Parts: sequence; structure tokens; C-alpha cells
Amino acid sequence: MFNEKLNFGKYKNKSVLEIWKGQRDKITPTLLKNFIKEIIDFFFGLTDFNKLVLSTGYSFSPKEVEFVEYLFKNPELRDSIDIINGKIQIKNLEDSVTEDFTSLIIKFFNYSHFTEPQFNALKNPENHNSELVFNDVSNSLANCIPDPKYINWCLNETDELENIKTNLNDLIQEDSYYPIIVLTKLTDKEINYNLYYHIQVHS
Repeated sequence: MFNEKLNFGKYKNKSVLEIWKGQRDKITPTLLKNFIKEIIDFFFGLTDFNKLVLSTGYSFSPKEVEFVEYLFKNPELRDSIDIINGKIQIKNLEDSVTEDFTSLIIKFFNYSHFTEPQFNALKNPENHNSELVFNDVSNSLANCIPDPKYINWCLNETDELENIKTNLNDLIQEDSYYPIIVLTKLTDKEINYNLYYHIQVHS
């Protein structure tokens, strides 16, 4: 019953269980790497701003704004940053630029993971709906995030999930898994990234 695909709404063709729990199995290393690549490209002005939606919850300091402006004016520096084997590697940049970039990217990803609002597509149950959306990569990642509030809304406001109501207690036993990317500085020129999950218990 919970695995039947919806035939309506914004989650059409996803099952109740996929929406409720999230889809951890679809967050592959490649998807994660490409998402981080898009974030880095953003800082160098290499994304299509017509596709960009920014949350208002994150504010850059004046120093960070000045540094991002520097990166925008020097997009060729982007070639000095690689993503290899779960690590962001920086090469051939001045020490001051490396230090400022490391600080910025770590702060960006690690900002406000357990409070609201958050600045990237990965969010926990308390976050606002506003998010950072670049392209199909981040949309695919955001699509893996659970949305139990939507199921509750359907149950309360529509007649589409009447067959679920009698078995609601079984569904509530299932937890929701919200992906979180956490960056950690390993060396002056190497940043590790890991995928974790914030678990929302409903029972």
C-alpha cells in the first residue's frame, strides 16, 4: 500500500513511502560530487543565474562578499580546484586565496544544519522551503529529501490517500532521513566531505 505510486500532485509517480522516508539509495557518490561541483562553480560565477534561486537565510560578511567578487573576476582560478575521492583538493593558488576559499566553502555547507533556514537544497524538517537550486543536479538531490508534511497535508486536506488513513500507525513507525553534507578541513589544501543524515522519528 505504501509503495503504490501517487498519480497526482508535485510528487506524482513517487510512492508514499519514498516521500515519507526519502530516497537515500538515489544519492550516489556521483550525484553528490556533481552537486558540490555546482556549488563551487557558483562561487566563480560559472552557473546560469537564470536558474538560480537563493534562500535569504544566509548572509555573507563584507569580507566574504569581497572575496566572492574576487572569484567572480577570476574564473580561471576554478581550474585549481578538483573533487577527487570524496575530497576537494586545491592546487596552485596563493595561500591567502586557498585559506579564504576553504573557510568560505566549509562555512557554506556547514551553516545552520540543525536550525532554520539553511542555504542549500539539503534541509531538515524545521527548515523553510526556500533552497538553493542550480540545475538538474541539485533538483535530483532535492528530490531525494523526504517530505512527510506533504503526506500529512494530503491526509488532512484531500481524499486521495483514504486507504492510508486506516494504516497510518504503520507509516508513522517509519523514520524520515534528511541528507546533510558536512565539510572538514584535512590540510591547508584538502577538504573532506561526508554525507550524513538527520533522522526524524515520528512514532
